[in-house]
Amino acid sequence: MPSPQLASLFTLQVEFQVDPSRQHALLHALADEVARQCQGQSGFVSARFYASEDGDRVINRTQWLTRESWEATFGAAQAQAALDAVLGCHGARAVGLDTLRVVREVAPA
Repeated sequence: MPSPQLASLFTLQVEFQVDPSRQHALLHALADEVARQCQGQSGFVSARFYASEDGDRVINRTQWLTRESWEATFGAAQAQAALDAVLGCHGARAVGLDTLRVVREVAPA
């Protein structure tokens, strides 16, 4: 069982498709934009960025204390427009969006 605090986090996972030659640049541009928009925002916990080994996907998992704290940041049209601009510059598109909650955790003993 995850800790009560971990289980209550709001997690957003977004998968982006990109040409493999642009994966690295997209990953870093997304990370920079998320850092710019999220760091210092109330309720922001963390953001992680993953690169697929085949090179054609970037996955971002961002955790917030609550859904409302995420919506306060990314519900704004200018925040979405900034992320859309990053995607457009790198010829990428979002192909999946999921909201998640922790159900079970396995940690070192």
